[in-house]
Order: sequence, then C-alpha cells, then structure tokens
Amino acid sequence: MNNYDNLPQEWGKHLKPDAPIIPQHYIAPKTSNTLFFEGMYPEPFEQMCWWLLQKDHTLTGCQRLGNKGRLSQHGIDIFAFDSVRKDRLLVFECKCWRNFNGGALTEAVDRFLNNEWAETAECFTLILAQEGTKSLDRHWVVARQKLLDRGIEADLWTAEHLTEKMKSAPDVLTRFFSGPDVQQYCNQWMQKVGFHEALLKAVTDPRNNISELALGFLANEIVSKDELTTRHVNGRCWSLSQQCIDVTALLPSSEEYPGSAIVSIKSPDTEGVIVALNQPWLLNRFLGNDGEPLLTKFRPFFQGIAGQQKNNHIIDLKNCRFFLSEYATHEIASVADELSKAYLKSLREIEAQWEAKNFPFVSWLGTRVAVCKVKGWVWALMTEFANAHDTNNGTSEWHMFHSAPDRLMPVSASGYSGVLSGVTIAGLCSNDQVAILWEPPKLEYKPFNNAGWSCNVVYQWLVSELLPAVGRWRVLQVSRDWRNWLHPLATRKRMIRATQFWSSEEAYIDVRHVSLMDAEHFRELGILCTLQTLQNFYNSTRSGRTWFTQVHLTGLYQAMLLLLEGEHGYVDYMSSNLGIRTPCDNHDHLREALRSIISHSYTTPINPNIDYVMRAMLEAVGDEDSWISGAARERIFHALIPYMVACDRQLLIDRHSLYL
Repeated sequence: MNNYDNLPQEWGKHLKPDAPIIPQHYIAPKTSNTLFFEGMYPEPFEQMCWWLLQKDHTLTGCQRLGNKGRLSQHGIDIFAFDSVRKDRLLVFECKCWRNFNGGALTEAVDRFLNNEWAETAECFTLILAQEGTKSLDRHWVVARQKLLDRGIEADLWTAEHLTEKMKSAPDVLTRFFSGPDVQQYCNQWMQKVGFHEALLKAVTDPRNNISELALGFLANEIVSKDELTTRHVNGRCWSLSQQCIDVTALLPSSEEYPGSAIVSIKSPDTEGVIVALNQPWLLNRFLGNDGEPLLTKFRPFFQGIAGQQKNNHIIDLKNCRFFLSEYATHEIASVADELSKAYLKSLREIEAQWEAKNFPFVSWLGTRVAVCKVKGWVWALMTEFANAHDTNNGTSEWHMFHSAPDRLMPVSASGYSGVLSGVTIAGLCSNDQVAILWEPPKLEYKPFNNAGWSCNVVYQWLVSELLPAVGRWRVLQVSRDWRNWLHPLATRKRMIRATQFWSSEEAYIDVRHVSLMDAEHFRELGILCTLQTLQNFYNSTRSGRTWFTQVHLTGLYQAMLLLLEGEHGYVDYMSSNLGIRTPCDNHDHLREALRSIISHSYTTPINPNIDYVMRAMLEAVGDEDSWISGAARERIFHALIPYMVACDRQLLIDRHSLYL
C-alpha cells in the first residue's frame, strides 16, 4: 500500500500546539540520571512525545490504541515522515506504562506487524516511559528480528533515551518539567547547546527556505560565531567544528612525525565523505595563511567561482571537489587559518626540541633531518675513515665508531651518540651530491635518548671536528705512500690543498635557511644582507602565495625614500624597478615621484613587484650599509618585518614538506 493519504487522523485535543500542558512536579533525586517519565499520566506523556518528535520529523497521522473514544493506557501510534526522505514512513508507538513487560512488548510488535501499515513503514520505534530494558532484553531481540525479517528497522526508547533527547530540546523540557528538574537536566548552557545544534542542522538543511532562514539568522549576529564553534585540543589531537566544516588533525610531534588531518564538509550531498590530507598537501595547499583573501593565488585549495547558482564556489581537497556556498567557503578558509597557527607552532616546537631549527626534514626509512650536503667522494672517504676508526681497532679519541659500511655511528659508554646516513635526496641533491641525514632519537630506546647528540650538535661536530680529522687522516695516508714522494713538490702541494679543503667550508654545503625573525637575526645581518636574502626569496616561485596589505606596500616605498638619502645607485635602474613612468633625472626627482605614489596610495592602490622593489632598494644601499643612521635603520627594519615574517613562514613550510 503506497497511499499515505489514508493515514488515520485520530488526533486528541491534547496533541495541538495550543493545548494546555501540566508540567511534572516530581523532584528527581540528585543521583538520578533520568527524568521521571513513569510518574506522568498518559496524556502529558503522549503530548511530550508529540512535541519531541516534531523536532526531527514531519508528523502526519495518529492512531489511538485500545478502546476508541476515550483516553487509555494503551497508548498511540504516531505516523511521521523523514525530513530529508519525504517518502520514508516512520511509526512511533508511545506507551506510558509503569511496568511494560516482555509479553506486552511481543504483543505490541505482533499487532503492528499484522496491521496494514507494516507493508509501507520503514522504521518502527517503541517509546516507553520506564527506565531500563533488562526485563525486556530477550523479548526485544526476538521482536526486533521479526521486524528486520519484514525489512523494517527497529528501535526502542526508554527513559534514558528520552532524557538525552530532552537535553537537546530545552523548550520541550521546560514545558513538561519544572523547578529542580529543569535546573538539573537543562541549565542555560544546555538550552544554548540545544538551540545551537538545531541552528547548525538548519544551516545545511537541503530545503532552501530553511537554510536561508538559518543563514539570515547568523548574518544578523544574533548568535556569535564562537558560540557555534566547538574546539578541542588534547596533546597532538586538535579538532574544530563549525557550521559547514569539521576538521580533526594529528599535529606533528617528536613521537609521531609528520602530522595529518581529516576534513568533513557538512552538506546534505556530502554527508559521510571524509577527506584525509597528508602533511605536504596540507602545508602547500591548505595551511600557511593568516587572513589572506579568498583567491586561488593565496589559497590553492580554492579553485574559483562557476556560474550564478547558490553553491558555485569550487573547493579541491586532494582530488575531492566540492561546490559550496560563499559563506561555507569563507568559513573553511577561517578554519584553515586557525589550524595553520597550531600546526606551524607544532613544527617549530619539534625543531626546538631536536635542536634542528632551520634544517630540512626528510622522509627516508622514517623521519630524518638533513644536516648538510657533501660530494659523493667526500662521503665515501668519511665512511672509510669511520671504519678505519672502529672502536675495536684502537683507543685514540677518534676510535669512536661502530662498524657500519654505509653510515656513521659514533658511540660512547652511554650508547650511540647518533646515526648518520648518506643519501641522494631528490630535489635536495644534485647527481654528485649526498645529503647527510641525522636520525632523531627514539624515546623507547633509552640509551640512545640519554647519550644522543642533538641535530645541531651533530652539525657542529661534523663540520668543525670530523671533516678536518678526515682531512688530516687523508694527508697522513698520502705522506705514507712512497710513490707520492717520487714527485715531492706536487705531493706537498697536494697535502696542503687537502688540508685546506677539509678544514674549510669547501668540504660541505650548508642546507640551512636561517630565519630572519628568529632572535632578530636580521639585526646581525644588517640592512644589506637582509635585503639580499629577501630579494632572493621574492625572486623565487616559493613566494607566490605571499600577500600584503596596502599599509605594508606603502611602508616598503617609505623605506625606499629613506635609502635614497644616501644618494647611491643609478636613478634610471631604480625608477624602472619601482614602476615609475615619469622621467627621473636625479635622486630628487625620484624622491618626488615616490612621495606622489605614497600620497595617492589611499585612492590608487600600490601593486608593485616585490622582487623589483627590493632590487631598487639594494641599488640604493650601495656596497655597504654602515652609512644608514640608527633611526633610519629601525624604520627600514620595521617596514621589512611583514616581508621577513612571510619569508620565514614559507621557508618553514618548505623544510617540512619538500622532501617528505
């Protein structure tokens, strides 16, 4: 039977919005976990079920059970339809009995199955006023199987289930319970939670009129966005839930590296879709922003706008494409910014804990940190030196290595000091280069953890002690080979050259990218070196996602004005790099043109090429920056800070994504 127009309409007078309600005055013990539904009379219990079911269902029919025409404890059947699947018939049977036993349960289910509605119903729910189902368990298992055999879902609600549902429906609770019960089960926070959950559900409702109403409510700021946001942080577990998105992330940690995240978009047609994002994808496409506008250039997960329909903003989350509203897309961007702060903070904490600041992280047999690079033949001599100085071969200070053909394993009485491997890493090394990788300590391996050297200690030991020692050993080998002394002059030159090579920076290549803002390193570098570092960065493709406000851009031009006071550099070169079209014959003309641009920046936005502006600034500095006064130096540094912060942030992202 498919005609739902014949649903019974035996609505009692108490099942109407304006029907009087008599609240329950029973005071539950403080130790009670449920409301006292058993103390209700059948009529208010049916009323309560009627109000509660309307929260998530469309009620379309009612049938009284037992004697017709008068109220009895036999209860009622309420017919409803699912709010999303409008053709899905649901049946709820309400029983306000003090002692609903197994026989009554079996009878209720059999009566329903013998009724014509069993042919079309997809779900049958039995609602009881009593607590617990221990006496009903065996009977319910049998009855539930009968329903499932007919293709009908089965559910059983008792006082425990009703109490939980009432907590998220404070308006229903306050209608039917008063005084201490409301204080105990539905305080003001619970009322807010119930309202907020309903509002969030309405935002993603497939019915346009409902979702638009909810969004309009939010737009009027009657409820703040923070009230609708759930945040949770526990160790490395980080989660945030808002109207349109749920994000759960495992932040990077020294115990578990790298991190990851799963994203769920709250939309009727994306329900159940969970997207897993690894660290390289997160850092390069989702994170790394702090308030940048919603444009593809700055936020690569945003793919643009298609058409004029409501959900026309295209979002790509690692091969999963979503079409969302503008509101939802902006919310995703704000969530990404919040996660970005927590994620990048975790990366910095790992670098500090391992003393691996500014070294690139590498995925090779687990997580490794690249200490430096050397030529392939240099690494071969280093391993040869280590094997020649095995702890079993002598007692000198350099007989400190555990025998290993392809790695360096210095040891002490306390355990391994470190494990260093030489590997050619794509993107980091050229064909003839080897990256020396440091293995972070494993917490479960106590001897290593207690005796192990940090990444920075390994780097300093390697470049200051080990490489020169390898050089001295190599020179000694040359001096002992009698054939080399057939040509004494050439041999001496060869020995001198070897000593110089192994004791200098020629022997290795530094892979660190020192942060400009870290401990205000830019002050140690000075104006000239800081500008050179920034110009190199903004000349690279890695700076493509950087964004600056008009205040920041104006500050860069004001810093250029200060540098022009030195009267250095070619005016034509500087004016062309600054994008000045007006002919400038001297520094005064160039200053006037810059002042004009700055004065009109509020009406005519500045949109310069950062790389070119810094080329002009370097030209204005000259060969050295000692001529710049202290006050001017501070103002220039202040103008450069936003550009240094963006550079450092991208270099941090590169260190933790390029080689994983």
